[in-house]
Order: sequence, then C-alpha cells, then structure tokens
Amino acid sequence: MKIFNIEAIDMGNNQSEIANKVLEYVDGVSYSSKDDFYSQEGALITQACYDLGWDSVPQSGGLEVEWG
Repeated sequence: MKIFNIEAIDMGNNQSEIANKVLEYVDGVSYSSKDDFYSQEGALITQACYDLGWDSVPQSGGLEVEWG
C-alpha cells in the first residue's frame, strides 16, 4: 500500500508544512498495512517539526492519509 496524499488535522496554523514534509518522507514507500504507517506517525511528525526548524511539536491532531 502506498500513500497518495497526506493532510494534517487540528495541528495549528502551519499544519500543511508538517503534512508536506511527512509526505516527502513516505513518497514511494510501500506499506504492508495501514497500521505500519500509523505506528510511526508520531515519530514522523516529530521528525518533520525538527527538520522544519521548529522548537515544538503539536500536542494534538494528526495526519489524514489518502491511500493509493
């Protein structure tokens, strides 16, 4: 299963930047199940915030994934 698109939900003003960065990380990755992605969702969000140079990570919200 591959991810077609990702949208951030309830993560603040710049949430689309997080979604775009996570999409870069997973572009072309094939998951055997949706749970494989969701088990690492928090780590991906944290890494995206770090790579974007942010001092904090949203404490609420998450990612809505469109599978292709």
